[in-house]
Amino acid sequence: MAKLSKRSKKFASSGGVKKAIAQRRKRQQTTKRVRLDKEKRAAKSKVKARERPESKEIDEASDGDDVPEGTKFQGMSVDDFLQGDFMDEDGSKSGGSDAEEDDDDDGSSLASVEEWDDEEQHALDLAALAKKDPEFYKYLEENDKELLDFAPVDGSDDEQEAMMDDDEESGQQLFTADMLKELQKPILHHRSLKALQKLLQVFRSASTGDGETTGADGYKIESPEGRRAVPNVVTVALIHPAVFNKLVTTALKYTPIVLKYHIPYKELPDGRFKPPAKSRKSTNIGKLAIACILGTVRITSQVSDPEMHALALGDSMKLVPYVTESRKTVRTYLKMCLELWASGKDEVKLAAFLALRKLGSSFNTSLLNMVLKASYLTMVRAMGDTNEHTIPALNLMKNTASELYCLDQATSYSHAFVYIRQLAVHLRTTMKVKSKDALRKVYNWQFVHCIDFWSIVLAKACGSDNTEIPKEDAALRPLIYPLVQVTIGAIKLASGIRYSPIHIHFTRSLLTIIRHTKTYVPLAPFILSILTIPLSPDSKWGASTLKPIDFTTNLRIPNAYMKTKVLSAGVVEECTFLLGEWCECVHGSIAFPELMIPVLATLKRTIKKSKGGKGVMDLKVLVERIEESCRWVETRRSTVKFAPGDGRQVADWQRNIDISETPVAKWVRVQRKARANREELRKKAASGTAEMLDSEDDSPNAHSDDDMEDDSGGSDGQD
Repeated sequence: MAKLSKRSKKFASSGGVKKAIAQRRKRQQTTKRVRLDKEKRAAKSKVKARERPESKEIDEASDGDDVPEGTKFQGMSVDDFLQGDFMDEDGSKSGGSDAEEDDDDDGSSLASVEEWDDEEQHALDLAALAKKDPEFYKYLEENDKELLDFAPVDGSDDEQEAMMDDDEESGQQLFTADMLKELQKPILHHRSLKALQKLLQVFRSASTGDGETTGADGYKIESPEGRRAVPNVVTVALIHPAVFNKLVTTALKYTPIVLKYHIPYKELPDGRFKPPAKSRKSTNIGKLAIACILGTVRITSQVSDPEMHALALGDSMKLVPYVTESRKTVRTYLKMCLELWASGKDEVKLAAFLALRKLGSSFNTSLLNMVLKASYLTMVRAMGDTNEHTIPALNLMKNTASELYCLDQATSYSHAFVYIRQLAVHLRTTMKVKSKDALRKVYNWQFVHCIDFWSIVLAKACGSDNTEIPKEDAALRPLIYPLVQVTIGAIKLASGIRYSPIHIHFTRSLLTIIRHTKTYVPLAPFILSILTIPLSPDSKWGASTLKPIDFTTNLRIPNAYMKTKVLSAGVVEECTFLLGEWCECVHGSIAFPELMIPVLATLKRTIKKSKGGKGVMDLKVLVERIEESCRWVETRRSTVKFAPGDGRQVADWQRNIDISETPVAKWVRVQRKARANREELRKKAASGTAEMLDSEDDSPNAHSDDDMEDDSGGSDGQD
């Protein structure tokens, strides 16, 4: 006998042998019990089959009982599941009396399909539906009234019959509008799961087809060659495009309604949801939802119609609660949503955003983590291509993505911390190397957009407009300071008027934080450092015929604009407006007059040494408005009875003061309106619908008569 090893002795002494023998005997007993149960169920199913031989469907369902409970659906794919005929059986076993009623509905709906061709009976059924479930009937009337009317598909019957004959000769099954009606009726009247199962079979066959065109009148969808042969799979050829569109619409609209009717899920007022409780029936329902979502993914990849994309996203997101347990399906659906969110039109982007928000609204935070990470990376990749045509789409992506990060601030904090830290690491590396190649790692569109994106996120999460969470309790509020430090460090990285556009971008991002979170950031020195360059008496600016430079689509000044009056006027105009916006943001401070002392001193000194011009006249107007606002604050704080050190009363005073009617606020409001009108004229001129006039009336400081009445000092200062 061989000598036992130490490991074997230790195993035997610890009682491992006895445990292994006990587990083996337990498995044997379980196997024996399962085998006996299997034999009993087989015997019962044969007795039932002999008692009701007239029902072929129940015979087929009985044969499926030979599989032990708990292993029937194990390893079964979506294709195999859709072939099965067990939806009624599962409902009867797990749902009690309600499930038996569902089975009766399904059986009666399928048994009486041929009798529904009578138009009078159809009208009676619709009237009964309106009484039985008025909400569902109203939904169909509002969203798809054609499904209630069952209007015939455009195209003559002769054409469809001729094409049907051709398909019969080729051995393929033709899916016509009449066949679609037969599937719609039991779903419409009885929420039949079996009819829905057949509908999804056809939908899957259509979504996996090649889309082979048959001419201008329509096209066929055939199963691709080489596909795994599966028995009882419905393979169809769709003849007319309207049939295909109606099939897709029916599958997308009916599936969520039918599934929610059988197994509803809990949805809270804040938009979050809890998936249905795990059960045998919910597992079957989940497979139907997975089949519909996977078919939707394939359809969107084959169709380029924006309306179809918006429809697919809007209806498929209602199935998300049923597929949260299938991570593979969730990842596939998430990938589709992100692709449409990044490349679709505005309405498609909004529909994709709603689908992403639905995914992130689950109580399972792992789904939200997946959505936040994937959406941020997708957005950053799209930011590399920035021009005047893509900026509106990028702004929409940033605004919608910021809403995702505000769903759960505690979960979003870890993501925001990591990504802001990455920006800080890039900045630190550039500051150490100090080369042109290193500078490009920071002075690029992706870095600029990321700074702006996180400014928007923090403004929404920590702003005074957020009524759900007080700004002091916002989980993302601690990230304001590091983001501001990174942004200021990026501004200090390179000086000079050549990099003024990117400095203006960073300044606008910081203004977003200041305006919404009421956080004081000393931006005046950075704005004045750019503003004083073109107004310096030593600088010489030559005449040029170049068009005004667009600071929103440039990161650095092109060589052609250097030392030109066009650049000088543009920089003065932008910096004057930014300085006015900053003054408006800090106007609510009780120390506003003291904050403006160095600003006013610098501006007056710059105006005195400058050579004059239109930019200097606009700057004089701003100086006058700032001085008037200082007197406005001094008048209102002269009646207070608390000391500056009483922080609570100071905060209350600043919270209750209304700065919308201050001189600076009025001046900024007029400037925004004038700039918006000018931008609209520029877009019309670019599209050829209007002519861009280069006159003083189109300048940002030109005021209309209405503006002059609203703002008593809007046009003063033009001596």
